[in-house]
Amino acid sequence: MEKAKNSEIKLVVALLLSGVIGVVVFWSGKTFKKDREEFFLYKKYVPYLDKKGENLIKKFVFKADTDEKIVVLTFDDGPAENGKGLVKVLEKYQVPATFFLVAEKISPQNINRYRSDLFTIGMHTYSHSNYDRLTEEEIQKDVAKTVEVFKNFNINTSYFRPAYGIVNEGLEKALDRFSLQGILWSLDPMDWKISNQEEIIKNITENLSPGSIILLHENRIKPQTLETVIKKLKEKGYRIVPLEKLLTYPVEHPKLLAGKKTLFLREKGQKEKEDGGYN
Repeated sequence: MEKAKNSEIKLVVALLLSGVIGVVVFWSGKTFKKDREEFFLYKKYVPYLDKKGENLIKKFVFKADTDEKIVVLTFDDGPAENGKGLVKVLEKYQVPATFFLVAEKISPQNINRYRSDLFTIGMHTYSHSNYDRLTEEEIQKDVAKTVEVFKNFNINTSYFRPAYGIVNEGLEKALDRFSLQGILWSLDPMDWKISNQEEIIKNITENLSPGSIILLHENRIKPQTLETVIKKLKEKGYRIVPLEKLLTYPVEHPKLLAGKKTLFLREKGQKEKEDGGYN
């Protein structure tokens, strides 16, 4: 027995010295699994964040670092006509959600649907501009216009999500100027890219992790799909909580994991459409 144990130790040492990754998986399988499941991001987004640098992306919230099975639902690009059906589903199940609204789309006719104790409202730029294509001065003006619109509609919020998940120093300065918190996501089921609703559901339910912020789009996900997602989340023992609740936990950032193949999410055989954005 002792001889067999010594042989096993020698084998492990030899494999470690040779840099075989499988040994790392064997000896720290729990950590490896956690890394694999923490983030589900569009594959082009990971190297994009990596280039931005750790100090910059740590200014933004991606997910909560917790073992509690809590998640947050977020919806971008509203107000949209489809949002009426989504709101009805959320109200039916008394599920909280955060809506990131594009300022120029807000009107007296559509804003009231979001005024509920269930919902949090966040900013999603003035006109969905790509901030990597704007100067710092232009970014400042866009954020200022967005803040003004929200103020005019008596929407009190400090949450801001940039279009396409774009992050840069110009945005960082604008968020600091207006005392806003940048909110991104950790689970992107790619409803902005995929029309198959079953695939969207699968991307969510198979890639959940405690503390996830789920990215959805108000003009893309169907109400019946949202209803299925809510049911499946509950079946898996997850609680859907308000964004404010999640922000009471420590934050985890994908930059800490960037470069690992486990972050690249598209399954083999899945086809992709060519596009120039991230979400």
